[in-house]
Amino acid sequence: MLGKRCLVRSRRSDSVGNKELLSQRLHESQENGKLNLQRCILDYQDVILIKECLESIGIHTLDLSYCRWRDDVETSVSNLIDLLSTCFRKKEIARSLQVLNLNYLSYGNEVATACFESLLQAGDCKLRKLYLRQSGLARSGVETLVALLQAAPSIQVLDLANNRQMGPEGARVLARGLQTIMGCNGATVLSLCHLDLSGCLGDDDGASVVKAVSQLTNLHTLILKKNCLGFQSRSALTLLLEDCQSLRTLKFGHYGNLAPSAQQSHRFAISLASSRLETLDLSLYLAEPGSIRRILAVLPSMVSLKELTIFGRAMPLLAHVLPKFRSLHTLIVVGDDFEWTSSIRDAFYHNRSLHRRVTITGHEEARDILEMLVERNRALHSWNTSSQAERAILMALWPRILAKFSTPSSALSSTSRLELLYRGVVE
Repeated sequence: MLGKRCLVRSRRSDSVGNKELLSQRLHESQENGKLNLQRCILDYQDVILIKECLESIGIHTLDLSYCRWRDDVETSVSNLIDLLSTCFRKKEIARSLQVLNLNYLSYGNEVATACFESLLQAGDCKLRKLYLRQSGLARSGVETLVALLQAAPSIQVLDLANNRQMGPEGARVLARGLQTIMGCNGATVLSLCHLDLSGCLGDDDGASVVKAVSQLTNLHTLILKKNCLGFQSRSALTLLLEDCQSLRTLKFGHYGNLAPSAQQSHRFAISLASSRLETLDLSLYLAEPGSIRRILAVLPSMVSLKELTIFGRAMPLLAHVLPKFRSLHTLIVVGDDFEWTSSIRDAFYHNRSLHRRVTITGHEEARDILEMLVERNRALHSWNTSSQAERAILMALWPRILAKFSTPSSALSSTSRLELLYRGVVE
């Protein structure tokens, strides 16, 4: 009995805390026009308050990400769908709403479909950013999304990551929709500049999507991580680099070999070299070394490339070309499963472009000494490395770092010098 009382008291306490949080966020929305309901636990009364808020205030941002439902889930979701549909059918709300975030929303496909249909009925939708990450979007949701994209060309950011429920049929619906929009209304109708399709494309069914995306002349950022790209998709990706001249950021780390044949990887490398990419993610988990080597060889010729992400196993191959980079200022190495050889140390020493950030994930040690060196060496803003990697890099860079000091090493404070001595960086 005592346990049940404690459980009831705990639930009541959580309910009171959630009500206070919801009340606070509704009050904040009156001041900044942002209705942030992230991680709220909603019931019918909460949904009514949300509806009143949307109707009374010019809300430009609605965030329902991670929302959960209290008590009767089906009833709460049904109420939310009905009330949101009523709100979004009003022209003044459709015009004022610019950001809609349904990331990780349970029953996200049902909620999203209803919202899209209502915005279509309202007309004159001015939505600019639409987030649907891992929202369970299925084919029905994709169909209404395509209709919304055609009716609301103002959408600039679209996040569809981790929606495996789309399946091959959903991917084909999206591809056909984009091709129809571009074909009917001209190549510049869509304002879409940021598109995240991570983890929602299958094998070769993604090829049609990549081909359609290559027609988006305003596209600046394309993210294709966690997709197992098949042969046709990889060929389409090469065409994308050749056709989409506006593209500046490409992230396609995946679980398959990027270009299994020498001919494929050679063509892809040429497309990379001629692109205007500024940010490139090459996290190729299972890529064949020969393919990676051919691709890495052309990276220094990419005059616009500023940020590069690679998988740890590719680091020894990157060392051969690292000194040749001229514009690269940020290097991110995902994984530490490689040995710090003398060639890697020499590569860091002879490189003259890295000055913004070097991050090797998976290690958090020795941050104090790195912060000290960052403070002294103003050209370098941030280093995040392991103890082994840190020592190798610092030993290689120490002569160059020391040359930037206004005082010789003997004039360093005793504390900092002892720290360096302890780490074996200076003699």
